[in-house]
Amino acid sequence: MDKSNIPIGLISQLKTKGVEVKYNQGEHIYKQNAPLGHLYWVEYGLVKIFKESKNHRETIISVCGKGDFIEILSLWNNQVSNFSAMAIQETKLILLDNEAFKNIFLSVTEYSTYLLGITSDQSLQTINRLIAINQKQLPGRVADLVLYFYALFGNNITFQFPLNRRELAHFAGTTKESLIRTLTEFKNDRIIDLDDREVKINSMEIVKTLSRLG
Repeated sequence: MDKSNIPIGLISQLKTKGVEVKYNQGEHIYKQNAPLGHLYWVEYGLVKIFKESKNHRETIISVCGKGDFIEILSLWNNQVSNFSAMAIQETKLILLDNEAFKNIFLSVTEYSTYLLGITSDQSLQTINRLIAINQKQLPGRVADLVLYFYALFGNNITFQFPLNRRELAHFAGTTKESLIRTLTEFKNDRIIDLDDREVKINSMEIVKTLSRLG
């Protein structure tokens, strides 16, 4: 479901009944296993959702951008966060109290249908990405990485990686060195242009083929 198709009335409800909160780059929004009493909607900015292990290693689950809802499923799971969330650039969120969210969800069929669709899409995307990490070769995973951020930034062939190389490597399930080598190969083959974090997709057909073939 296209997040740009969010019902206007739902946006109005979020802004009327919710609270606007701004976060600076690198600021935690919440940490895993903490009480999660609000729905979070991204008005602008970017948020990294990740799992922290006992040795403080991060597994990045997703990156959320404008129009995304963060971790809706946890609101139905005893209000405890499964992951941590951090702003990776200046970000403004709308925070809606859990009970207010449930009232909105249950009262208007159009809103609940949209939210269920968004939640399903987010879950399926995460599952497919994790399966791909286990099943695809590195060029396929890096192609998936490029397509992920292409979609996140509104299907724009020119965008900026919002994560550093170490984080991108974790997101793709590889090492930093292997990621850099594969991105360099993409650049040398003119599949993409790459200047530090700036990316331009030159051949969408090849990127999609690499993703499909894995």
